[in-house]
Amino acid sequence: MSAQRPWLVVPAKSFARGKSRLAAALPPGRRAELARRLLEHVLDVALELGWGGCLVLTDGADTRELAVRRGLPVVLDPPASPRALAAVVDAGLAEATRRGATHALVVMADLPHVTAAELREVRRAAGAGVAVAVDEQGRYTSALWLPLPAASPTRFGEPDSAARHLEDARAAGLGAVRLELPGVAFDVDGPEDYARWRGAER
Repeated sequence: MSAQRPWLVVPAKSFARGKSRLAAALPPGRRAELARRLLEHVLDVALELGWGGCLVLTDGADTRELAVRRGLPVVLDPPASPRALAAVVDAGLAEATRRGATHALVVMADLPHVTAAELREVRRAAGAGVAVAVDEQGRYTSALWLPLPAASPTRFGEPDSAARHLEDARAAGLGAVRLELPGVAFDVDGPEDYARWRGAER
């Protein structure tokens, strides 16, 4: 593990366009502030890890400004021609590879309870292969550890992306493990998630 140079890769929508599924629960300004707060937490955790680097992938000038203020590099996705999440992540992984990363941990930007200890556990569990940390449904990928350059395109945004990431890793001859970690699994996506998070904050 000492020879590894891992990077965090964090895809994050513009605050102004993020958290659209919360429209019934929050007005636009509060949704933007929530998206900012969630990303700030994930970036705090990323910086606590002290790995090789942290790359933010975004379509928003507001999100880019936050990352740059923290000294983090950014891959800006043109908002006029938005790509699917998997394509955005794949471009980020290619950029991390160009910057010298040997491995990457892709982490979603809306995980209010994620900790550095959990992300270290994802890295440890992967060994020389791939680790997929699932969401609470067990279907989607909240965090993905993989060696670089990536052996195949990612599956972010697809139904059952977690199972597909595991299948792709094994097809490429890589070891693959599935993880259930509470802080990584919980994301603030819909109104019920927001209500649970607010209840835990009180």
